[in-house]
Amino acid sequence: MASNIAATVEVGVHPPYPVRIGGGILSQVAESVEARSVALISDTNVAPLYTEQVARNLEECGKRVKRYVVPPGEASKSISTLGQLLSEMAKDGLTRQSAVLALGGGIVSDLAGFVAASFMRGVDFYICPTSLLAMVDASVGGKTGINLPEGKNLVGAFWQPKEVFMDVETLRTLPEREFKQGAVELFKHGLL
Repeated sequence: MASNIAATVEVGVHPPYPVRIGGGILSQVAESVEARSVALISDTNVAPLYTEQVARNLEECGKRVKRYVVPPGEASKSISTLGQLLSEMAKDGLTRQSAVLALGGGIVSDLAGFVAASFMRGVDFYICPTSLLAMVDASVGGKTGINLPEGKNLVGAFWQPKEVFMDVETLRTLPEREFKQGAVELFKHGLL
């Protein structure tokens, strides 16, 4: 299969990990995932658009895929959603050798990353951000977490992904407002 990856940026943490950027690269995610079973976490906005393709590609590479879809929005970054996902993964037979793949925006990335950091005391984690804000902010830096009623991101861990796949084609499905929010964040990072 020809690569659609236009650029790769190495994030210099320990261990370092690549951020792959290009158009149509969701179809190449499966080739990089080393685990034999994968918890694919998405939300109800993104799942209908991309989970079938990503899950099918993973399965064609011999991986067992379990799909978990949460409601969109900050309410999903909760102790109850975290507990539900962890419990479902255990019931579904995922193990220490499994991986978590986040497919969605920043909320999904934060939640799925904390799931990966918590399940079996830490499993491999891959991110496929589908919003510009997630591409600019949530997919780099290893910040994962959930909210408490007392405030945002009060529970979490730093858990670096093994790899990030920024498929710029996913930006075509964003509402204009969300694209603009991501552009503002991009501009802010450029100023810094």
